[in-house]
Amino acid sequence: MGKVRDWYRSQPRWIRRVNVLAAVVALLSLAITLSKSGPEFRAIVWHRRHGDRITVNGVSFPVYKWYCPENRADQFSVSDAPGPLRPTDDRFTAFSIKGWRDARNQGTPQELTQKEIGSYEKAGYHGTRIFELKIRDQSLYCWEQTDDRFSIISFSCYGDGPIYHLYFVGNEEARDRFNQMLADAH
Repeated sequence: MGKVRDWYRSQPRWIRRVNVLAAVVALLSLAITLSKSGPEFRAIVWHRRHGDRITVNGVSFPVYKWYCPENRADQFSVSDAPGPLRPTDDRFTAFSIKGWRDARNQGTPQELTQKEIGSYEKAGYHGTRIFELKIRDQSLYCWEQTDDRFSIISFSCYGDGPIYHLYFVGNEEARDRFNQMLADAH
């Protein structure tokens, strides 16, 4: 430690000032970066308290390490806006998996899907597709719409329980992560 101090003192005064200024700028940059990382810190706290899985109506889903879901026994919801500590392929993602039927969602999963597609098409969205999704042994009836201008994918699914409604919006990487999460449900 003494050699470092002696070396530092042997430097010209202007170099010492530049070093101090560089250290202050580095600390300020670190503080700004950390202040924008609220979602990451909330996710770390959530995972320390709750682990890496969440259960909705008896169906257990893995939770991506950077997600901080709302805590409800009958719903798994995430609205995620990544901060600077995250991988660069993480983008805004929002989804909800509901283990209860909304009072306005009366009808079969197929009827509810057709009704929702109709409302989106009436609003000017086109290019929807219908597909089925399996979570464990449950089939959900789904529709998907892609907005190529912003590389955003959204889809919605309906089922008869234990999962009644599922909604997702995000980019391709987030969709792959979401599909893996659904595949790993048990």
